[in-house]
Amino acid sequence: MRLSITLLLLPLWISLPSGLRAQASSSSQLEQDAIKVVNAWNAAWATKDAEKVAVYMAEDCEFRADPKETELKKGRAEFVNSMKRLIGAGITIQVVETHAMGGEAGTAVLQKRIDTITRNGQSREIPLAAFFRVKDGKIQEWLDMPLVVLNAPPGGPGRPGGPNAQQ
Repeated sequence: MRLSITLLLLPLWISLPSGLRAQASSSSQLEQDAIKVVNAWNAAWATKDAEKVAVYMAEDCEFRADPKETELKKGRAEFVNSMKRLIGAGITIQVVETHAMGGEAGTAVLQKRIDTITRNGQSREIPLAAFFRVKDGKIQEWLDMPLVVLNAPPGGPGRPGGPNAQQ
């Protein structure tokens, strides 16, 4: 349920004009602390050491770096195993915007980022929206979503089963 709500709210948050997002974001100490944790996590990627990145993850964290995955992965040990491949790809992270909302139950940190992956001398920039849930100084949940133009949904105009589909 939490994942469904997150996936619904994230695109809405990213699509808000910057001024409205800034108004919605407060600057409580819990929110500032959560942003510091996420920023340190982002900076740790430069070490190319999955263990150093994992220091910021809760022991029982849930995460999904690849939006094609249907299930969240769980646990810091699984995070380390999964991230070794990504970290080895030479990812660099450029944070464009960061906002936080929350309180005692946990703080949502939303980021707009550009990740650059370099393989065999070729670089590719990927604009992303990232969601983090931070509690007690650790990332409890992390999801990345690429900010790309999506094709029309199945059943839309001109699609199989859609109103203008050939019968």
